[in-house]
Amino acid sequence: KKKLMLTMIGIAVLPILLLGSFSYAYFKQVLLMDVQQSELQHNNQTIYGLDNFFLSLEKISDSLLMNQQLTEAVERTYSGPAARVLNYQDKQKIEDALYRNGYYLDNRIDTIAVFPENSDMFYYCTKRTINPDYDVKAESWYEEVVKNEGALTLVGVHENKLVQPRSAADTEYCVTLGRSLHSPGTSRLLGIILINVNVRDLQKLWPQR
Repeated sequence: KKKLMLTMIGIAVLPILLLGSFSYAYFKQVLLMDVQQSELQHNNQTIYGLDNFFLSLEKISDSLLMNQQLTEAVERTYSGPAARVLNYQDKQKIEDALYRNGYYLDNRIDTIAVFPENSDMFYYCTKRTINPDYDVKAESWYEEVVKNEGALTLVGVHENKLVQPRSAADTEYCVTLGRSLHSPGTSRLLGIILINVNVRDLQKLWPQR
């Protein structure tokens, strides 16, 4: 009788164990697929957001490249007693154009700057404190921007030496969109345009989960 009872218990319990194992494996697989699908959707949203953001910055840089006032200023030769005064007048006009046609259009832009070949003075628009000793030609990626002859150059995360750090212990990092500006008639290099985005502001492009 004892053996018979154990056999009957085994017959009753075994299907339950098998069904439980199957259910566990099935729901584990379903849960894993849901997690993977969620991650894929999140990654796609992030990529879509980044693509749209950088496309909008490219359009901003397009408008700056085609800005006649900017082109005329960086083509101008400054000489004579009034050279410095004329240079400062152009600086005001150019920085106004940088604000209206670029900086104002997206609050995630940290800095827009133009570095002309015809002057040791560079033009910029930012709420940050500029580093007056910044030398764009000392950057490792400067030559790449120039060689691309006006095409967009995206510089990955790097130290932002154009602005002063917020504190002595802080180091600023940014992503840069660079484009070289050339004379329409001769293709002579007139300068380069940089759009810097702080890496902290890039986090705004990540969809909330």
